[in-house]
Amino acid sequence: MKQFDLFKYIKKFQIPIFLFSLIAGIAGFVTLSGMQSYTASAIIRYSNAGAVNGVAPDGTEIDTTEIYSSKVIAEVLKKMGLEDSNYSVDDLRSRVTVTAIRTEGQEAIDAAKITQGEPIEELPVDYEVSFTAVKKDEGALSMEEFARQFLDQMLDVYVAFYGEKHINTGTASNDISGLNMQNYDYLEMAEIINASIENAQASILQTENSAGNFRSSRTGYSFSDLRREFNMLDEVEMSNVFSYILENRVTRNPDVLIAKYENRIHEHEMNNENSEEQVAYINRIIDTYVTMMRESGNTNITYEYILNEVHDSFYTDENDVIQHVDQTVEYDQLLESYISERSEYENALIDIAYCQYIIDLYRGTISENSGIAVETGNLDEALAEAREDAAAVVANEAQDPAADAEAQETEQTPLTAENVVTVSTPEVQETADNMISSLVEKLNELYKVLETVNSEYNEYAGAQNVNMVASVALRQGINLWMYTVLIVIVFGLIGCIGAVVTGRLQDIFEWYVYVDRHLGIPNRAACDQKILQYSKSLLKDEFVCIAINIPYLKEKNRKYGRERTDAMIDEFIMMVKNIFSHEEKSFLGVNGVGQFLVFGEDMTYKRACTYMEQLRRNAAEYNRIADCRIEYT
Repeated sequence: MKQFDLFKYIKKFQIPIFLFSLIAGIAGFVTLSGMQSYTASAIIRYSNAGAVNGVAPDGTEIDTTEIYSSKVIAEVLKKMGLEDSNYSVDDLRSRVTVTAIRTEGQEAIDAAKITQGEPIEELPVDYEVSFTAVKKDEGALSMEEFARQFLDQMLDVYVAFYGEKHINTGTASNDISGLNMQNYDYLEMAEIINASIENAQASILQTENSAGNFRSSRTGYSFSDLRREFNMLDEVEMSNVFSYILENRVTRNPDVLIAKYENRIHEHEMNNENSEEQVAYINRIIDTYVTMMRESGNTNITYEYILNEVHDSFYTDENDVIQHVDQTVEYDQLLESYISERSEYENALIDIAYCQYIIDLYRGTISENSGIAVETGNLDEALAEAREDAAAVVANEAQDPAADAEAQETEQTPLTAENVVTVSTPEVQETADNMISSLVEKLNELYKVLETVNSEYNEYAGAQNVNMVASVALRQGINLWMYTVLIVIVFGLIGCIGAVVTGRLQDIFEWYVYVDRHLGIPNRAACDQKILQYSKSLLKDEFVCIAINIPYLKEKNRKYGRERTDAMIDEFIMMVKNIFSHEEKSFLGVNGVGQFLVFGEDMTYKRACTYMEQLRRNAAEYNRIADCRIEYT
């Protein structure tokens, strides 16, 4: 068998090995490219006073999941101009991670406190926020840019969201934008607009107290400026609208309008009945509480004892078992309930008086002594008088409810065709429409400014409490070139191993099939195969075939013995091998007993003759001292 030569096998299969490694490298690069990801990371810090205790500025617990909430991610998609149909909010959220950053010393202290069962006093304030972009995110932006921009936008949106939710909590919203498209009467629209302005003013005042000297760089407005703008609309245009509507009794349908205010009165009266019962109930508890405290003479008796005595503390369930009911109520809670119920009751009475005034006004039954006049054109004065009237009604009702009810019943005028005000003229309605439309238009513009200022303040306030400690850093999920080189190297080694194994197996196969085991050279089958190979194409001009025959082998076997004859043949074969070893494309095989073939590609006839002359001299040198001589033709 041929001697094991590692590099010979590798050299023999070097082209297949190279192609195998190259294809593996390309396939690996393509596969890894599809699995590639880029992770963008940044570090944020909660810097408000209560952050170390895990508390946001509004007193709620800091919740880092808000960073990647559905609302934030949806806003990020909107800002980046990405279609919701192409991106799943849940999928994007799943690729965001928020990790608390703690030093080794802090972690050791926390672990020790947990072991001892002690609470952790200082919570982490630094967090690493990461977002991972994958292959499917590629489009107009590469994965690297997508990851970086998405994280930037997400943190910007979150900072504004944090400011809106935990700092600027009194944001007013525009609830009159579609007012004209709804089926409201003129007075109803005026009331809705007035309520909207009041809510906006209250909201702005609340924000103004915490915003300090903040002024929007986009609009130039501060919250003080906005409050003055809303106040101006309230005092001037809103008052004018009310005055014009009430003075001219503007309405689209007086019957419907009067019915609405009658329903409002009816609802208030029903609510007041419930309030009266609740107030009376609370009064009884308070009176009993005070009486028992006086009778006890013991100021150490707790409210639980007394209140449990006041309430029905036991009941029988469906199985006839007596159960105890804990109906303990704090005394201050009782007072708060009393004040709340009483305030709602009195406010309802004031609104009832106002509704009754509107009904009388549109029925045409308003008299000079009715207590409300619209001639001045000032709504505030009119409403102030209405409130005084209502307060008087409340006082009278408190003194003699039965007499007051009787008086109201006698004063009410039945609703007939004669005493209902006719629908206002088209000119009056058009003027009212124009006044309301003008006011709504100005309010819409002012609400847009307020929204911009609020948005900018949310960003400012959020940035004041959520700081960027480290800017966005980007890292690859997979180092493509490093792994591609490793794949080429690994598959190159696999190819080399395969080449060695294949070459050695081929040697083993050839040894058993195509090699003469005794002489160690190709046998007759190998010679036939070689001849068949040469027969498939025209031989080159420089091609040599040498046929060598060793005669008289039987006689030499009888005379010298088989061993000495075989030794002579082995020596002769070695001579031929050594002489033709310089020829890379030479072949030596045994073609029968004592018959040998030498094929030499790229060998001239002259060089072959030189080799054969060398063989003759070597044989003569051997025969000079050997008994079994080398003889050949």
